[in-house]
Amino acid sequence: MKSLVSYLSHVRTELSHVVWPSWQKGVSNTVLIIIISVVVALFIAGLDYLFTTGVAQIISQ
Repeated sequence: MKSLVSYLSHVRTELSHVVWPSWQKGVSNTVLIIIISVVVALFIAGLDYLFTTGVAQIISQ
């Protein structure tokens, strides 16, 4: 049990050294990540649609 308390104490000490971003910077980074994720998802969905349609055309001939 002592090692767990010691570990948590060290974790708390290390977290005090972290430079946390401001609230505004955190929100803007989160929005940017969401936008990039949506764009990449749409791109992959578009490629999937094209390949599925292409393979269906090849198979149906």
